[in-house]
Amino acid sequence: TFLGKHYNASGHSKKAVDACERLVKVRPDDPDGHVLLGDAYTDEGRPEEAIACYQAALKLDPNSFEAHYGLGKAYSDLGRHDKAIESYEGAAKIKPDSAAVHVSLGLAFSNSGRYEEAMQAFKHAKDLDPEINEVQVLSGRAYMEAGLYDQAIECFKGAVFTDQTHARAYYNLGKAYLVVGDRDLALEQQRILETLD
Repeated sequence: TFLGKHYNASGHSKKAVDACERLVKVRPDDPDGHVLLGDAYTDEGRPEEAIACYQAALKLDPNSFEAHYGLGKAYSDLGRHDKAIESYEGAAKIKPDSAAVHVSLGLAFSNSGRYEEAMQAFKHAKDLDPEINEVQVLSGRAYMEAGLYDQAIECFKGAVFTDQTHARAYYNLGKAYLVVGDRDLALEQQRILETLD
């Protein structure tokens, strides 16, 4: 267990997979072992195998937050956004105060074209953790894709107000200004981007 966690955390995905596979052989009835192996497979870019691990963990413990959350990530990696939404919603039922789950849920909604639900999920994440500046950028992107450019601009402006070094926020703000026809403000964002490292 220690080796699997250590290798996962330090980015040694192959060693993490080896350690976690051994863990699952030694303790096949431990849902946490299956989750660790799923995480290792996810990090190694093997989402199908990760899904099987998370599903095995959920058979052993249907209330495993980590298994639901990991399953959502694996489905997202495969572009199976409806299944990802279902998994993230399962995780949110177990830990409704997890801002990370609501961010992931918002991304899955956005990727499946359900922008209104995406924006609600992002707003909920921001309510849970006001320090998550990335939510503003994600919300803005969802508004852009929904064609709500004024709201998108407000989100991006909020992100750069909070973090003047957030390059992606400036980039998206410039893009939004271009879409609404404000070339001067778009160029201003370009100049700011050029000054950032």
